Amino acid sequence: MKRASQRVVEWFVDNLGRAASICYASLMNTRATSIAEEAERLPDADRIRLIEHLLATLDKPDSEIDEAWADESERRIDAYLRGETTARDAAVVIGKRLKP
Repeated sequence: MKRASQRVVEWFVDNLGRAASICYASLMNTRATSIAEEAERLPDADRIRLIEHLLATLDKPDSEIDEAWADESERRIDAYLRGETTARDAAVVIGKRLKP
């Protein structure tokens, strides 16, 4: 099964291709444009790894979001323990969402 990021890149390449690259390149400085052009010549797998790496550098911790998720998980666990909800297998739930 392909990772979501790989499917996004493949969709981007198939649907937008070079035109989108030119558009984005016009918004970047010369160095960034040069790096982007070099990255476009990489094999798909390497481009995906590069995209994932760059996205990870943008994913900064946010204590407000972390606290909200912690509160939500506690709420869900408490509801489960009180019998107000049931558990579902994550692999089944996620698998249903990823099927084409």
